[in-house]
Amino acid sequence: MTSNENKKYERNRNVWRKVLSYERKKPRLNNFTDATTGESFVYDLETTLRHRDYFMLKKAAEIPLLAEYDEGIVTFSNSSFATVNFTSCFTAMPDAVVLTVDSVADNSDYVIPYGYTFNACSMSIGLSAPFTGNVRYRAIYSSTGYPAMAQSVLVPSSGTFTVAAGYIIENGNSDYTASFATLANPPTLFYRTPWDFNNNFDDDVVLTEDSSTSNTASGQISAPLHNKIYFIAVQ
Repeated sequence: MTSNENKKYERNRNVWRKVLSYERKKPRLNNFTDATTGESFVYDLETTLRHRDYFMLKKAAEIPLLAEYDEGIVTFSNSSFATVNFTSCFTAMPDAVVLTVDSVADNSDYVIPYGYTFNACSMSIGLSAPFTGNVRYRAIYSSTGYPAMAQSVLVPSSGTFTVAAGYIIENGNSDYTASFATLANPPTLFYRTPWDFNNNFDDDVVLTEDSSTSNTASGQISAPLHNKIYFIAVQ
């Protein structure tokens, strides 16, 4: 390029401009919802860059931590007692362990599951009568408190869900009220189980659930109870 040509570009900066096409495509607007926050956005697919990987940076305090959760099946064969190891030991003693009858293989009469004791690695549980079938246990520990996120690989609890857990102490009452960390809505499932930590063998009782809110659940106790009731509220 000659010196004269250089001067032309120095004097007239318009020659540096890029000439674009006057043709514009009609906008294609689409609605999107952020699966994490639930926020809705509208993007023009003719102007928005697509098919690129993205990363979301969040502060550590904003990242929900999964609680330590274990769920499993205990099979009974005409028996009423079992000692069971958890899938792996919890970091500390679980905040709650609850039991539910999962199936009745031989049409046995209704049985009540209850617990004798549990620790970070195992539990001893009993039934009100000899039984053939499955009992499902759910155990949880959260070092960061509740509500907490939990994850299960078993049906029908498969997936990630929000829980609150804890226990109440009963002293001969015929009803109970459990208070827990506030959930966004009342729990869809409220599991509760009496445990005989006082070694007085009065935990063979039926616990109903009469009502619940986002931070309480209440019901009746079929007989006076002087023990702990552990519970897990699932949303």
